Amino acid sequence: GVPLGRESIYTYYMALCIALNKAVKNELMDKNPCDAVPTEEKPKRGESNREYLTLEEVKLLIDTECKDARVKRLFLFSCFTGLRYKDIFYLRWKNLVKIEEGVYQIEKIQQKTKTKVVIPLSDNALQWIPERGMDGEENRIFMMPESSCAYDYLHDWSKKAGISKNVTFHVGRHTYATLLLYYGADLYTVSKLLGHKSVKTTQIYAKVMDESKRKAV
Repeated sequence: GVPLGRESIYTYYMALCIALNKAVKNELMDKNPCDAVPTEEKPKRGESNREYLTLEEVKLLIDTECKDARVKRLFLFSCFTGLRYKDIFYLRWKNLVKIEEGVYQIEKIQQKTKTKVVIPLSDNALQWIPERGMDGEENRIFMMPESSCAYDYLHDWSKKAGISKNVTFHVGRHTYATLLLYYGADLYTVSKLLGHKSVKTTQIYAKVMDESKRKAV
């Protein structure tokens, strides 16, 4: 079989430790054997791979036709808002809040963290929102094809645009974060826009940008 990655090994190990700690607490065991494992031998987390697109690559996608326009709209909306696939998939018209004429923001409870995120929408983001028509407040904004088809369309579209990277829907979120940092946004602001509970999570993107700058130099 395929060997487990470092992140998976770390996750399974931590789950085992937690289960054994509960066993000790419930007096089913005297002690947790994980405590005897030397620190240097314990599984370590793998380096997070944050694949993202450059602005030039985003422009290539904009200029390239996709087999399904719905996939193109959702992915590019993610690139300009940082919202996860599921958050966009379940986005409803009531989540699109008008601040003043021509100025909108997204207000939504995130599916993953259950915390509220408020994202001002740029003109780039607004242009990928479909026409509302007669939809009510509870109607979804982005309709999508069946999941496996959506991923196939995304893959074919990115290859057609000449992008060699492995483009998944989550790459849109990473692209948003790195573009913000590249063009001068501070970590705290990016953290709030992404809905991170801690700036430490956002620092991963800063590390990615540092590596990108070193490569450029």
